[in-house]
Amino acid sequence: MVEGAAARTVRPRRRDVRRGTEEPVDLPAVDPGHLDDLAADLLRLREQVLELAGSVRAAPPGADWTGPGADAARAAARRDAEDLVRAADDAGAAALLLRAHAEEVRGAAARGAAAAAAARVALDPVRGLGGAP
Repeated sequence: MVEGAAARTVRPRRRDVRRGTEEPVDLPAVDPGHLDDLAADLLRLREQVLELAGSVRAAPPGADWTGPGADAARAAARRDAEDLVRAADDAGAAALLLRAHAEEVRGAAARGAAAAAAARVALDPVRGLGGAP
């Protein structure tokens, strides 16, 4: 019988309703370094989008800000720039979430390694609870 933390661990399962079966699902390993790289890419993208928003807010090259449609063109450029800034903010928030998730993965890996080391010691017949033969 499994006791302790192992008993509380719930493995994801895939349910096949047509067959009435369930089977465990092996999730892919998450590399925290890859998550950090993705976060850095998102932050670079955020900076580029903010630069683009600044250029959209200013007059685009060749734009005619005079004449009958000038006010509408300025309003459209302002709305586009605001949309770009919101997209940049979303990218920044996603980057922060990725970094936080990477830290969670690192912490879980460290806890798993510590638990495995403790289990090895506990099962060692000389040093642990395994007892002498």
